[in-house]
Formats: sequence, structure tokens, C-alpha cells
Amino acid sequence: MRFHILTILLLAAVCGSFAQDSGFGDSTSFFLGGEAKFFAGGNTTFNGSLSNNGTIVSFSDLDFTDIRQTGDLKFVGDEDQQLVGDTLFTSVFKVDKMSGDLLLLSDRVFVTDSLDVSEGQIQAEEGVFVVRANTMSDGMGFVVGPMFGQRATGSDLLTFPVGVNDLRNYLTIYNLDSDSAIVRVECIAPDPQNLEGRLDEEMSGLGEEAGWTIQLVGGDSTTGELQIDYSGIDLAQFESEIESDYYKPVIVILYPGDSVFRALENPSDPIERIDLPSLNAGIVTTTESIRITRDQVRLLMALIPVPVDPVLYIPDAFAPASLAEENRIFRPFFEGGGAEITEIVMVVWDAFGAEVYNKRGSGLDFDNTTFGWDGMLSTGLPAPDGVYNYQITVAIDDTSNPDFPRTEVGGVLLVR
Repeated sequence: MRFHILTILLLAAVCGSFAQDSGFGDSTSFFLGGEAKFFAGGNTTFNGSLSNNGTIVSFSDLDFTDIRQTGDLKFVGDEDQQLVGDTLFTSVFKVDKMSGDLLLLSDRVFVTDSLDVSEGQIQAEEGVFVVRANTMSDGMGFVVGPMFGQRATGSDLLTFPVGVNDLRNYLTIYNLDSDSAIVRVECIAPDPQNLEGRLDEEMSGLGEEAGWTIQLVGGDSTTGELQIDYSGIDLAQFESEIESDYYKPVIVILYPGDSVFRALENPSDPIERIDLPSLNAGIVTTTESIRITRDQVRLLMALIPVPVDPVLYIPDAFAPASLAEENRIFRPFFEGGGAEITEIVMVVWDAFGAEVYNKRGSGLDFDNTTFGWDGMLSTGLPAPDGVYNYQITVAIDDTSNPDFPRTEVGGVLLVR
């Protein structure tokens, strides 16, 4: 069915439909009123002018040729569909498909008001799908492939409804401090070989079913906290790696230049070992900001044991230039099980036995999270990279604990 020199008006509260393949010619003017819906049952091509103030509901392919402003779009049905055009600007973009995928074959698709992936999958190539809109976080569908986002006016968060391998794994960045930042997020299936040696000693294991990458692609660098609504990630398999009565799912991050993933702080309560099978899905929210720059960072889900008794951990490497603040100084890490550090005495020597650092920290104003060696010499010059020897003594406020004060000796690698 093809129309020539035709004006089609569908006014408010009116529904129109074409069940067959339809092509609206160059001379066709198509107007859709405020509450009107146009149901495109077959493949539909728009070649003329389009003024869509209602909703185009598509069961098949849509081709907007050189039309840029598409208005509100909704994709439904149970077959694969294609969205074709040059650069498309949509207001409301909704996908509610019982089965089948929506393939974005346009040069670029901008969503400017609202994104809702209720059901179904959107297949997106690099740089195609750009969202500056409020995104529904409770949908069951997701985007497969890279997705670009910029926070909407009046909002301080960005939700990326992404997934991979039929697994829905949404990522939200909140408390963003930049209006101009354009952030690229993709949910990927990690290569297990690339994860070898990336496990921090405090972690039981890294989830291999799904991971995420985050990178700034436009605007100013920004910071934000994270929330991941994950599914299909079997964290319970790692319980035997480090025995504990309690565990916690955490988001872990790998900045460029870091050798291992590290856990981001989150306030969630520990889970008893017997409940670990329930951890294949859940929501984890961090209270620690990450930096989002032009350098890509990687995220995974991981399982960490939660100690009941105090645990002292001394890292075997640090890098003063690391993007991760915790990796910039050499210091002891402590999980107190209710106890607190009251004193640290640290001495560091170079490979020739020359003392390069000697400091004691204690008292009411003592902050053990910032106490440590930053890799600088007393001359004000940076110490060369290499292995340094240390002796660290830690005291805690639980004087009844027979394991403290504790003195640890060993070697640490300074990475420049």
C-alpha cells in the first residue's frame, strides 16, 4: 500500500492501523494527535513529513528514511524488528516484546524523554544508542551492546538497562556531579583467562557470567556511586575458597594500571552461609564514589567473606599513581569484627637496608585509613620502584584478644 500527495490526520483519542506493509511517499504528510496511536502491523516506511504527537506502535520494521524527529515509539510483538533511519530523535522509547529482538540499524538513536525496556532485547552497535532521558529501572528487558547516557535535566542519576547472554544486569550511576558527562556503559561476558591473577586476597571469587565497562566519551570527568541490579551470577560457588560463616556480595572495580580488582564499599548486611544460593541475583549499592574518565574501568560482582574475628591484611604491592585511592599508599587494612585500631608503628627499608620510612600513629585523632607510606623519600623525591621490606605493629582496643598487638614483617612492591 503506497500513498502519494496525501495528508493523513489522526487526532487525539483516535487509533489508526495498517496491518500490511506500508510506505508513505515523499508527498505524504502524516500527523498524529496528542492521544492518538498509530498501529503499524507490517513493515512501515515514512518518506514524507511526520508530525507525531501521539504514539507509533510497531509490530514489525520501521524505516524513517531521512526523517529525524520520530516522536514517541513503542515496539511490541514476538518477531525480530528493525529500526532504520539516519539520525533519529525519539521522545518516549518503549520496548515491550514477548520475544524477538529490536535491531537498531540507524546511524544514531537519541532518546530525550523516557526509556522503558519492559520486555525484550535491544541490539545496539557502537555509538548508536544515546539516552538523555529518565530510564525505568524495573524493566525485564535490556540493551545488548554499548549504550551511551547523559543525565536528564533535574536528575542526578543514570540508569543503563543492559545485559548479556540473556542475563538482565542493570547498572545505575547516581550522585553524578556533571551535567555534561556522556558515559559509555556495556555489559559484557568476561573472558575467564583475563581474570586470572586479578583476584584480591580478601575475595572468595569473581563472577564470570557478566561484567561491565564504564568510560567517559564526552563532556567533563565525573564521579558517582553505583548500584547494580544483577542476575544469573553464581557467587555461591566460591564459598569453599575462603571459609566463613558470613559473606557479602560486592561490586569490584579494576582501574587502568591496577593489577587486581578491589571491592567498593557498600553498607549491605552480611548473608549467612546457608543462604548463599540466593545470591545469584540481587541489588548491591555502593557508598564509595568512582571516578569516570576517558580511561575505561571494569566492574564485576564478587563474593567476600565477612570476618567475625579481627583480620589484619598487609598488601604486597601499591602504586602512588593509581586511580584507586586505597592503592596509593602502603598501609595495613583491618576488619575489626567490632574492634578498632588504636596504634600503628611502621618501618620501611629499601633493598640495601636503608630506612626510608618510620612513623607511629595513635591518639584520639588518629585515622588509620590515611596512615601509611606514600612512596616518597625524606628528601622529597619519589622512591624508585622495586621491593621494600617492612615491619608493621598494630594494636587494637580489644585488649582481651590474644592475637593483638600483632607484628608483621615482609616485602612490598612499589609500582611506578
